[in-house]
Amino acid sequence: MKAMFKWFGHFHSLGHPAFFNPDEPTADAQSPVPRVMTIAFVSCLSALVLVYWLARPVVARLGVWWAEVLVYAIIPVALTFAILHRSCWHQEMAGRARAGSLLLISCAIFGGALLAVGVLLSAAWFCSIAIRTGMGGR
Repeated sequence: MKAMFKWFGHFHSLGHPAFFNPDEPTADAQSPVPRVMTIAFVSCLSALVLVYWLARPVVARLGVWWAEVLVYAIIPVALTFAILHRSCWHQEMAGRARAGSLLLISCAIFGGALLAVGVLLSAAWFCSIAIRTGMGGR
């Protein structure tokens, strides 16, 4: 059976094997860190949007700007921290050092999520102006 799979690997598309490269590690052997970081980023972005959307009426009643920022920031950062803590991210480190590292990385991911929200809102605003003005035609 293995000989048949090796035979399929000899079909080349643009000079590369069609199905696999024997020098490239398989998905099982690759580091899971990029996958964990992607999951943490998407969950942080989703939590940020959902918390802002669902809690905005309640948080607006507080009337204190720093409390509003705190509510909007703590939940996405805590979710990202929990995902990274359960992952294989630097499990060789001691408790406090690992927690501090994960907290910094969680804050960096939160900053990236804020940046992504800003870019998405800017793109949506630009598209809405383009649609309202008739795509630049006069």
